Amino acid sequence: MHTEEGLINKPIALHKNGKRMLITRGGKESITEYKVIKKYKNFSLVEAHILTGRMHQIRIHFESIGYPLAVDAIYGKREGFYLSEIKKSKYRLGKNQEERALIERVILHAYRLSFQHPTTQEQLSFEAPLPKDFKAVVQQLDKWGN
Repeated sequence: MHTEEGLINKPIALHKNGKRMLITRGGKESITEYKVIKKYKNFSLVEAHILTGRMHQIRIHFESIGYPLAVDAIYGKREGFYLSEIKKSKYRLGKNQEERALIERVILHAYRLSFQHPTTQEQLSFEAPLPKDFKAVVQQLDKWGN
């Protein structure tokens, strides 16, 4: 990350192919706050707070500042996260074995979701722990990512 925390304020619009978003002057206002939770040699665990709700907002905002998600086939460089990427020369496969990715999906997790109930106006908040595959990536980064 450029800084440990910051604000990405870049307008987003639908690309003409209709499958991805892009940063463009004519796009809708899009604001993401972020804070680095933990830094590793080649990766960072980041908390993002979206102040606007645009499709693919986190993905396109981080890609636009040069930090695409670790796994993101559309806006990033990887379709999977492999242990060999962080273990390097200490990674060994047995004969006739093929490495499987630790995770093969966009590596985002909605840890907390908060909103005001439309009828009662009560503020509701829900939290969810990291899913097993995401947790495995973080554990391996904690072990080998420095």
